[in-house]
Amino acid sequence: MLQSQLPCRKLFTSIILFFIVSAALAISPISALGQTPPVGPGIDATLKPHVEIRDEIAGVVTVVARKDGTILSQNVLGCSDIKTGREMQPDDLFWIASMTKPFTATAVMILVDEGKVSLDDPVTKFIPALEKLMVVESQEDGGVVLTRSVREITIRNLLCHTAGFTFLSEIQGFGLDVIPLELAALPSVTGPLQNQPGDKFIYSNQGINIAGRVIEVASGMSYAEFLQQRIFDPLGMKDTTFWPDEQQFARLAKSYKYNDLEKKLEEVPVHYLNYPLNDRDKRFAEPGGGLFSTAQDCTKFCLMLANDGKWVNEAILTKEAVAELKKDQTGELKINYGLSFDRSDNHFGHGGAYGTRMAVDLRRNIVSVFLVQCAGSPKSGSTMNDFNKAVDKLLEQSQ
Repeated sequence: MLQSQLPCRKLFTSIILFFIVSAALAISPISALGQTPPVGPGIDATLKPHVEIRDEIAGVVTVVARKDGTILSQNVLGCSDIKTGREMQPDDLFWIASMTKPFTATAVMILVDEGKVSLDDPVTKFIPALEKLMVVESQEDGGVVLTRSVREITIRNLLCHTAGFTFLSEIQGFGLDVIPLELAALPSVTGPLQNQPGDKFIYSNQGINIAGRVIEVASGMSYAEFLQQRIFDPLGMKDTTFWPDEQQFARLAKSYKYNDLEKKLEEVPVHYLNYPLNDRDKRFAEPGGGLFSTAQDCTKFCLMLANDGKWVNEAILTKEAVAELKKDQTGELKINYGLSFDRSDNHFGHGGAYGTRMAVDLRRNIVSVFLVQCAGSPKSGSTMNDFNKAVDKLLEQSQ
C-alpha cells in the first residue's frame, strides 16, 4: 500500500514544484528591474551624446520590455542632481505629469467594469452642481456672449477631452494641486465651457479632474485612496504617489531647464506644483497631472495594459475595458485620441510635460518607458526620438 502511494507523492511534489517555478518565472522578469537587468548597448550609445556632449538632458532612465515581462533593456544615464554629482539610479522618482491621466481613466474603467459608472452617464448623475453650465457662444471686443449647454457632458467627454472645459481653471494658475477635487468640480471654479460638449477637442486637465471627482462619488473613497488600493498596491507600484515621502524625495530626479544664454542646464522646481511636496494638508491629488513615479512602476502599469488588464496574479481591468481605453473616442473630430491615451493603430500611451513617456506597442508586443525631467525645453524631444530609433534596432537584433 505504501509503495503504491509513492509515485503519487512524487507526482504531487512535481506538480507543486512546477507551479512554484512557474510563478517565480512569471514574477521574476519585472522584479529584476533595478537589480541586474540587461542594458541595451545601442540605446546607451544613442543616449549618451544627449547627456554628455549636447547637454540636452541631465539624465534619463528607460525600460523596454516584452509583453510577457521579459526585460529587453534598462538604461540609466547621467545625473539626477548635477550640483552634487549624484548619478541617476534605476529607482529614481520623476514627476510624470500628464502620464497621470491614463491612471485616472483606468480607475474610471474599474468602476465601469463593476457597473457603478457608464461612460455615457451624464456627469450630473454624480455631480449635480454641473447641471446648468454656460457655454461661450462668441467673443467680441473683449466681451463674451454666453448661451446654455444643449447637451449633457458625459464621462466619456471628460476622459477624451471633448467636454468643452479649458486646460486649467483660473485658480489652478497658482498650482495644479491647490484645491481638492470637490471644489475643482464646481461651476464657480470651472468657468463656462468653451464649446458645446462633444463639438471640439480641447486638451483639459479640468475635465480629467472632474473625472477624478466622479471616481470619489461613485466609489465612496478619495481619488488618491482608490488609485492606491485598486491600482498601485495590486501591481506593486510602491513608488507611485502624489506626495513623495522623505525617502522618496531623496531619490527625486531634479528638473532642469536649458539656459540659452549660458548654454547649460539650470535647476528649476516643478513649476506646476507647490512645495513641500509631502504636504498632504495643503497639496491635493491632481488627476490631470500630479503623480510621481519610477520607471519600474510605470513598466508594471504598461504591462498590465499590454496583457488586457491582467499582470502576474492581478486582474485590474477586463479585456473589454482595456479595448475601450485604447480605441479612438473622438470620431468625426479625427483627433485619434482614446480615453486619456494618445493612440494610433499600432500603439497607445501618454507623455508628460517634463518630457516623460510610456507606451504600449500593439504590433510588436512590447512596452517602453522614457523618463527625464526637462522643464520648458523641447530638447528632450530629440532624445526621445533617438531612443525610439534605438529601440527599433534593439528589437531587430533580438529577433
